[in-house]
Amino acid sequence: GFRIYRFSLIPNQQINKNLRWLAEIEFEDAPRRQPGNELTITGNNVEGLYGQIFLERSYMQYDLNPMLKIRLGRDFCHSTVWSDNHYPTFILPEARPLSERKIFPHVNDGIEILGNTLLGSIPFDYIAYYGNGNKYDGGSDVNSEDIVGARVRVQLPVGSFNRISFSGSTGGMTGADTAVTTPKNEQTNIGVSLEQKFAQFDLKAQYSQATVNNGNNKYDLTGYYANLSYTYEDFTPWAQYDIYNDKNTNTEDQRITLGLQYSVSSNLKLKIEHQLDTQKDTLTNADVAAKKGNATLLAAAIYF
Repeated sequence: GFRIYRFSLIPNQQINKNLRWLAEIEFEDAPRRQPGNELTITGNNVEGLYGQIFLERSYMQYDLNPMLKIRLGRDFCHSTVWSDNHYPTFILPEARPLSERKIFPHVNDGIEILGNTLLGSIPFDYIAYYGNGNKYDGGSDVNSEDIVGARVRVQLPVGSFNRISFSGSTGGMTGADTAVTTPKNEQTNIGVSLEQKFAQFDLKAQYSQATVNNGNNKYDLTGYYANLSYTYEDFTPWAQYDIYNDKNTNTEDQRITLGLQYSVSSNLKLKIEHQLDTQKDTLTNADVAAKKGNATLLAAAIYF
């Protein structure tokens, strides 16, 4: 069928030369009421609605100088290639990687310090954050559930563009979009990403790992993906391999995606991609039949 899958509003205001405000409101699949469903309110959730309206970013930023800027509010955690640049006109896949938001938190409510400079002739930037992690429902503000994290990134003089990032975070949040029910839950995340361009080839790769300790059980979550593309005039064929391993449920999800993008202009992209999904029980090494499947997506993405 047809879907208006994602619609984002990004208002911003430059208040003076040092101070600015930016926000992003994302609408996913409307939301709309499911036919025949009555609307009921349970806690912070409205049951019977399909889709989501979510405030992904809203922060004030004060620039002291290029090396030192301060943000206060909600922002992405900037821990993966996808979280830094996930808008449909700027990336090739429509579906987010399997491990995205399952290891590093999606957003953070708190304070960030960031900046950029040159290390000799090498561009360098960093961002460090402290806050509530994905405890974004506003229902609580428990210090034992706060997280602290950082990312550093350097651009190396290899090929036409080469950038490598190192990320880490730790705190009381368990999982990206998973609510924490006890302060005993702790999760430590590490990640490394690579963005490499050489001639018409473009490679983006990410590795992330989390160690989760919920007081009674300790286990690892691991995810990695690699996307390789080749651009010829306005056409970009690409392929992506994606894997997510959950040692708590003893499952390993895999996805192979082949796609093609046509650039009508710099802000209008037409896309087609085919996904092949499988899940394996890591204890028996057998495929989970209910999780095998494939899908073909056609999309038009516009930015203005």
